[in-house]
Amino acid sequence: MLIRTGLAILAHERPKYAGAVLGTAISLFLMLLLSGFYFGFRRDITIVPDSFDADLWVSSRPLLTFDFAAPFDDLAWTTALSTPGVRATTRVVAAFTRWRIPGAGGMESVQVLGFDPDAGVRAAFGDDVPDLSSRMRADGGVLIDWKDTRSLGVARLDEFGAEVGGRSARPVGWLKNRHLFNAAYLVVTDVDNARRHLRLPANAIHYLAVKCAPGADPAAVAAALRERLPELQVHEAAAFHDLTQDYWADRTGIEPMLFLSMTLSSVVGFMTVFLTFFLLTSQKLSVFAAMKALGASTADVGVLLWVQLAVVFASATALAGAGLYAAVLAFADTPISVVLPPPVVAGGIGLMALACAFACVPSLVKVARTAPAEAFRT
Repeated sequence: MLIRTGLAILAHERPKYAGAVLGTAISLFLMLLLSGFYFGFRRDITIVPDSFDADLWVSSRPLLTFDFAAPFDDLAWTTALSTPGVRATTRVVAAFTRWRIPGAGGMESVQVLGFDPDAGVRAAFGDDVPDLSSRMRADGGVLIDWKDTRSLGVARLDEFGAEVGGRSARPVGWLKNRHLFNAAYLVVTDVDNARRHLRLPANAIHYLAVKCAPGADPAAVAAALRERLPELQVHEAAAFHDLTQDYWADRTGIEPMLFLSMTLSSVVGFMTVFLTFFLLTSQKLSVFAAMKALGASTADVGVLLWVQLAVVFASATALAGAGLYAAVLAFADTPISVVLPPPVVAGGIGLMALACAFACVPSLVKVARTAPAEAFRT
């Protein structure tokens, strides 16, 4: 009966509650979308090293960030492979150069990444093109993100005409959602092609990505590598991730700006939802008092109130979810990354639910303190 009464009140005052649904939905939508921009930026900062299933990274000294490393001799590769606890290691080359757009002749900045695709360290690059690793080894064979095809002047696979670092290049496969956070585009190939495009010596590399043997302690393996390669720097994967992320967070104002936007949207959204539901419930105090005069208990009034709150909030969440899905689809073909981990979505919905709950508390307290006779006061 109470549920039916609550729904009847909602139906009777549709415009008022529709406004509450819309306001709550917009607040939740903006908070989650700006959170998606923030976490998308943080993902893109380290998307290249995070694409390797590596436990350890070996680099030259000193190293400030993944994007700027000095080359060293790949003789360290054989030393690393012979170190106890190392299952596999791949040589990695990563540096910036220029991409010449076919036909137009314009130039774009690209980050060339080269690695050994069959070295035993899994890397999340490429798609299901048959025999992709051998195609990458072909002279000039590269992978680019399918989002970047228009910017780089490439319409299809195996199309000639592009140049990377002054050498001919042709796409042999597509990357998927491997877009850099900066203005450069990612170009992936094998280590030998990368050296040629970057005009590096035949024995030069920038990193070793190391995969430890099953059961081996990465910290112990890292210590062994430091002892055998004292002139180089050995990083555990988590520390290597934080190194690059912290560098760009400190050196640019993008992350603080996105974080501030996300925080402000959360605060404004919380207050908007709180005030919306506070006004809705406080306007019904006379109705609640009348219900008490007719024999309803405070608990009965609370159930009625929570039913209305649940319906309005569930409708707003569904509307916000539909808008967010449409926004993610709209950004799918752009360089803008939207990343929403499930805990972030759950936290955003929980925050708005908390605002709704807090908004109803003052009204419930006042109803509990209101005598039934209050309903008949003029």
